[in-house]
Parts: sequence; C-alpha cells; structure tokens
Amino acid sequence: MEKETHFSFVETIMIQHAHPAKLTSDILGILIGWYFLWTHHLVLALIALFGASVLGTLLVWNKDIIQLYESPLGQWMIGQANPVNLIVRSIGFFWLCCGFWYHSAIYFPLGVVIIVLARFLGNKKK
Repeated sequence: MEKETHFSFVETIMIQHAHPAKLTSDILGILIGWYFLWTHHLVLALIALFGASVLGTLLVWNKDIIQLYESPLGQWMIGQANPVNLIVRSIGFFWLCCGFWYHSAIYFPLGVVIIVLARFLGNKKK
C-alpha cells in the first residue's frame, strides 16, 4: 500500500493534533479558556482558546506529519477531518462552553453528547 504524502489543509491541521506539543497546547488552552468562561472573562477565554490552538499549530507547522499520520492517534484524527464532523463537534464545543459561562448543568451534558455523536460522523477511511 502506497503512503499518502499529500494532505488537504484541514487534514494537515487534524493530523497535527496528534503531535504532543499541539495536543498539550490545545488542552492547556481549553482548560484555561474554560476557567475564564466560568469567571465571565470572555476576551481572556477567547485569547486562551484560540491563542493556544494557534500557538500549537505554529509549534508543529513545519514538522513532518507522515510519522504522525501513521500513528494510531494520527489515523483517528484524519478520520475526524470530515466537514460534517467538524461542524457538529464545534456546535457541541459551543454548548459545552455555554455550560461554563452559565454554570449550567444542562448545557454541559448537551455539549458532551453532541461532541461524542460527532465522533461517529467522521470515521472516513483512508
């Protein structure tokens, strides 16, 4: 089987999520962003959420992603690069963030359920 060496922009970004630096940056940004949402500091939350994601992408931008693509996490991430999956998962993340902002016991599980359901939409095979 021939290795695929050309990826779309979205596929490249998704595969980069398998890199430890990108994964760590995203997780820290989400945790810090959720804290700021909980304390109603929207601007700081957006800076943490998006800033950490951009920083993580920049840290791994010129890295060879073939090795990441061949890893189990890379394969799983490329399966999540489906546009429908990304949209549904983003909607779920929005509701989860609303749960932090409103301190809502309803929005938290709603967001989690939507995110989990989105995982099943994007299992395309390469």
